[in-house]
Amino acid sequence: MAAAFVPVENNPALLTRFSRILGLEKNLAFHDVYSLDLLDLIPRPAKALLLVFPLSQAYQHSIPDDDARFGASPDSKHVCWIKQTIKNACGTIALLHSIANNGVVDNIVPASALNTLITELLSRPAAERPRVLETSSILADAHKEMASQGDSAPPDADQDTNLHFVCYTRGTDGHIYELDGRRSGPLDRGILPDDQDLLGEAVITLIRQFIQREQSNIQFSLVALSPSLD
Repeated sequence: MAAAFVPVENNPALLTRFSRILGLEKNLAFHDVYSLDLLDLIPRPAKALLLVFPLSQAYQHSIPDDDARFGASPDSKHVCWIKQTIKNACGTIALLHSIANNGVVDNIVPASALNTLITELLSRPAAERPRVLETSSILADAHKEMASQGDSAPPDADQDTNLHFVCYTRGTDGHIYELDGRRSGPLDRGILPDDQDLLGEAVITLIRQFIQREQSNIQFSLVALSPSLD
C-alpha cells in the first residue's frame, strides 16, 4: 500500500466530527447501533451502515466465493466503490463510501473540502480513485486529527490491526451494496425493498449472517449514518 494512516475507532462521535470538519452538513450524524433488536432507537431513515469486524480466517475464506457470486464491476454505474491502498485507512474508506452514495452528497456543504473530494472521486474511474486519496493532504490531516481523539491510545500507523470496516449502502438500482476496499469491487447483495432503509430487515439479515459466520467471535460494532439529533 502507498501510505499508512493511524487506525481509527468505530466511534460515532468521532466519525460525525470528522465528516463535519470535511464538510458534511449537520442534518446527518453517525449513531451507535447497540443491538440489532433495538433499531427503533436510531433516527430514520438510515442512509448507510458501517460494520467493523475481525479479519478472521472465516472472512478471508469467504472472499473468493463472495466475489464470484456477488461481485459487481469496480466501475458500476450504480454505486461508487473505492479500492483501499492506504494501510489502516479502512475506516476513512468506509466513511467516504457512506457519503458518496445513496444521495448523501446532497448533504455536503457546496464550498467544502468534502465536496471537492467527493466530486473528484465520482468523476474518476475506479482505478484512479485511490490516487485521489493518497494525494489529499486535507484528508490526511483530518484523519490524523480524528485518530488522535479516540477513547483509547491510537496505535502506530505501521502497526497491523485485526479489525476492518465495510459499508452497506443503497445503489441507484435499488440494490444493497457491500463496499469493502479490500476486495476487487462492490458486492451486490440483492434488492432493498422500497419500504425499507439500511436498517430494514433485508440488510439486518445480511449483517446477522455475517456475524454468525464468525461463531464465537464478538468483535463487532455497527454505526448508522442517519438524521442528526442535534
